[in-house]
Amino acid sequence: MKKIKYIALALTVLLVACDVPKVKQVEESTPQAAENSSSESSEETSASTSNPDTKESSSKDSEKDSEETEESKEADNTEVSNQGESVDGNGDSLTTVPETEAKPESYFADALFIGDSRTQSLMLYGSLYDADFISTRGYNAPQYFSEVISINGTETTGTDFVSSKENSYNNVYLMLGTNELGYDLGVFIENYRAVIKDVKAKQANANIYLNAILPVTKSKDDTNDAWGVKNSNIVIFNKALRQLADEEGIYFLDASAAIANELGYLPEDISPDGVHFDKSTVDKWQKYIQTHVA
Repeated sequence: MKKIKYIALALTVLLVACDVPKVKQVEESTPQAAENSSSESSEETSASTSNPDTKESSSKDSEKDSEETEESKEADNTEVSNQGESVDGNGDSLTTVPETEAKPESYFADALFIGDSRTQSLMLYGSLYDADFISTRGYNAPQYFSEVISINGTETTGTDFVSSKENSYNNVYLMLGTNELGYDLGVFIENYRAVIKDVKAKQANANIYLNAILPVTKSKDDTNDAWGVKNSNIVIFNKALRQLADEEGIYFLDASAAIANELGYLPEDISPDGVHFDKSTVDKWQKYIQTHVA
């Protein structure tokens, strides 16, 4: 029995003795493993440097990072105004057209103007003779879809006429709103949005310009107009129109400053009813359109 214990003890000692060198070997191999790892890393780096595909991939990644940085910078320079419209770092709407060199009247030969009686005055007293006009007294956004009027000698609706001229126009000017100042603002904007979407679908290649509602005279502004035709109301609607232009990705034109006096009113002596213009004012309006082209 004692012999068995001694034999077991001897075996235990022997096993312990055999394990010690193994531990030491692992400890000693650690620096070598690090060197191997370093060597493999060096080889991988070398292979990456010498491999054209890897170089190209690395270059593309670098370019992508650079582009993302530039996009980030541009994004940082864009902010959102209180009205919700996108504006650049200077506070201007991204869709507002700055003043440009004047385009000749012939430039508007393939233009379409959609509007009310004020737009009619541009047709009657202006000199954009070759442009097409969808306009009549009292015209509004819902009537564009439903009202049959005379357009180029044909009795038709606005939407049907635009369909018949599919992709014929390079520039389309929308000039509605004066007759809708008594509408709920949200309803007005959605009605106008429907017109914009219809025109975009049928004139896919055209630049579309959403025009601000132009001001009225002070005497008209002072009256208790049942249709809401007041400059304070026009300002509110124009802010919403500017935002609508941004949302729909179309251009916004505001010719108010070109025809208004220093107080922002339409001059009394150029309007018989406080709303409509004489020829001299139409000329100023047309000049603004000709000098604000995208």
